Amino acid sequence: MIDLVAGVLWLTNINLNWTFQVQADVSSFGIESDFSSSVATGVQYEISDLMTLNMKYKATWVDFD
Repeated sequence: MIDLVAGVLWLTNINLNWTFQVQADVSSFGIESDFSSSVATGVQYEISDLMTLNMKYKATWVDFD
């Protein structure tokens, strides 16, 4: 399944290692699904330059009718 999606991502640093993030997207272009969207929010912890830990809550909606 392929759909066109438009979205936004907002990041803000809490301190040196922690980042707060919110993202949202929507697709209502009617290619595969009639409507889909998702919203996610959470925090990211930078363990090292090569490793991060993401903790998020994500909700997804899809309408195939």
